[in-house]
Amino acid sequence: MLESEQIVFFLDTPLYCEMPELYRSADIVVLPLQEETENIAVLEAWASGKALISTRKIAKNGYAKHAENCWLTDTRDSDQLASAIEKLAENPSLRKKIGMKGRELAENMFTWEKIATKTVGFYDKITQSLK
Repeated sequence: MLESEQIVFFLDTPLYCEMPELYRSADIVVLPLQEETENIAVLEAWASGKALISTRKIAKNGYAKHAENCWLTDTRDSDQLASAIEKLAENPSLRKKIGMKGRELAENMFTWEKIATKTVGFYDKITQSLK
């Protein structure tokens, strides 16, 4: 069992300019989201190449794949969350694999060009329906 007081840090709301350094210094990013499925912090965690632990809520976005590019737990299940943290903390190769897959996802699916293309497509669809 891990000694959480030595490895776990609970943050208040950091300034946005502090986030890159926080991601760099982390081994694991834990985002136990309860409601929100589209969260910039999820994309930032993936882009950082760090292993992400979150809730199954983010799987609704269609990108999150349990044990592939993130580790998912049930919402409001502290035992599952603690178990996931322990599993990834104790398994550097799994942590690295998940982090690398998350980074690949961010690089391939969330570039400015792809987001702009999706946005233009969305607006085209709306304007076509108005005609």
